[in-house]
Amino acid sequence: MEERLTSPKIDRRAYIRARVLEVLGDLDVGINMWLAGGSRNAAGKVFNAVKALLSALVTKNLGKLSSNEWYMKKGYTAPTHSLKGISIDLGKLGYTGIDNLVDKAYSYFMITNITAST
Repeated sequence: MEERLTSPKIDRRAYIRARVLEVLGDLDVGINMWLAGGSRNAAGKVFNAVKALLSALVTKNLGKLSSNEWYMKKGYTAPTHSLKGISIDLGKLGYTGIDNLVDKAYSYFMITNITAST
């Protein structure tokens, strides 16, 4: 069952919960797609799971992030073009390895999509 995504401005805990459930669901689907031979679709699901994870972590740590205003307006959604910067900021808060996770998810996603289009 899909969790309704509440705005973090209304209910931060519900938003975090929904994002964590999204992470678990996307990883489950991604793993099953990979096992079935659908690497391109699996990469997309894993990448979405990483984005949802970053979104949950940003929302949980909004008060601790240095550019809080940007995170309140846009950063909590974890836009793709900002994932590296978000992972660096989260790393400064003690989430070690999150930058490597983002790098690997993005690389896997890009490699499978380039390979599939050639």
